[in-house]
Amino acid sequence: MTLETQPMATTGIYQELPLQCDVAVLGAGPAGAATALALCHLRPNAAIVLIDGGRSAKHFQGTSLEREAQQVLQRLNVWELFTGNDPSAALGTRAAWGSPELLPHEFFYTSPRQGWRLERQQVTTLLRFAAAAEGVTLARADGLRGVQTVDDGFELDLFRSRLSARFVVDATGRIARLAQNLGARKVRYDRLVGVSVSLAGRTAAFDRTDILVEAHREGWWYAAPEGKNQTFVSFFTDVDLARGSGIGEAEAWHALFASTEMCSELEGLEARTKPAVQAVNCHRLDRVAGEGWLAVGKAAAALDPLIPGLRRALAGGLDAAQAVDAFFAGRRTRINRYQHGVFQQFDDLLASRRKLYEREIRWPQATFWSRRREQPELDRDLLLSYSPNPERSSRLESLDMHLSQRDLWRLCDLCTAPRLVSAVVKAFRRDTGSMASERRVLLALQYLVEHQIIDAE
Repeated sequence: MTLETQPMATTGIYQELPLQCDVAVLGAGPAGAATALALCHLRPNAAIVLIDGGRSAKHFQGTSLEREAQQVLQRLNVWELFTGNDPSAALGTRAAWGSPELLPHEFFYTSPRQGWRLERQQVTTLLRFAAAAEGVTLARADGLRGVQTVDDGFELDLFRSRLSARFVVDATGRIARLAQNLGARKVRYDRLVGVSVSLAGRTAAFDRTDILVEAHREGWWYAAPEGKNQTFVSFFTDVDLARGSGIGEAEAWHALFASTEMCSELEGLEARTKPAVQAVNCHRLDRVAGEGWLAVGKAAAALDPLIPGLRRALAGGLDAAQAVDAFFAGRRTRINRYQHGVFQQFDDLLASRRKLYEREIRWPQATFWSRRREQPELDRDLLLSYSPNPERSSRLESLDMHLSQRDLWRLCDLCTAPRLVSAVVKAFRRDTGSMASERRVLLALQYLVEHQIIDAE
């Protein structure tokens, strides 16, 4: 496809945004850049545009990369570029998790000497340069205002510009702006937020570790160096607990931080920012692909920062590129396989996350930790009933935990005639063929009862 261009400033490796292309990748973070680069290898003659929106959320696990990422970097043909920058060996994580002491923990992030210590932006920059060098059009464009389906693909309405594409990839991160414009909805699995402060300087603590992690009764703390002369510290808790404690205010944040073991490791560092609250909940889209589009990376599925995501983002880019390549080759079923793979990996990671949280046993009755055990408390012999009315329907439209919106409605429909909890679960799994575990269905029913959508007797 010949690219017609529209006026736009060009700086360095960035080019003018074209009017049309074969594939538009919205979001030039690790997942988006890896997708564009891998697709360029598979379809060297395709017109691929990688769009950098210029805004990125704070990342909490960008200081290391697992050794297993070598194979992914080799498949992206950037292994020599990566090693040419002489990355430092990872130092691992020290965590007060299951005990009050900060001790080396190999089940957090990257094990010592088993990966590399780096910043997420280093990998992103490397991938962008590699993609541009191999023919991908790297362009800057402001956020997406809307998307329209047309006969030969999509028309993207970007601020101050437009772009036509035969296939579109959503790599916009947790916001999943493109996918949500195309009708996808988020399914959430918790309400986690990070309340973060940047401290001026860094201490000798990071001469022997990459990351500090410390559990607390109402959540957990994280600290890592940010650049050469800053330290990033965040407290993770659920949004309702954050509101109740006032942790978003500087006085409450610093008072809680002063009570940690971590504080002594970072002694003498002064805050350079006020606490900033960011949603980092665990969620996925109810569908991550469709005719002519797919979502990749955190746009498709995002876990909380306790689970490293950089290698997974790169590997997801490879999978996404293969699915797009198959689409252009006429093998449309590959898109369905891609979606199934994303869902299956997400479910596996949910199980790993639960096991990691279960390692902390000091506060079993505390709200934050009891939620992480995800043990349904709904009696299977309870009788459930649902009486539809406008008020309940309106409230149900805003609920999005544990199962998709569509599946929450199905659970309600199954309770129109009163049924036992056990019968509802059995009927739901039989009739829908859902991959959701029995635990997840029970949690969804409990959620609907707690929000007074379904009645329990």
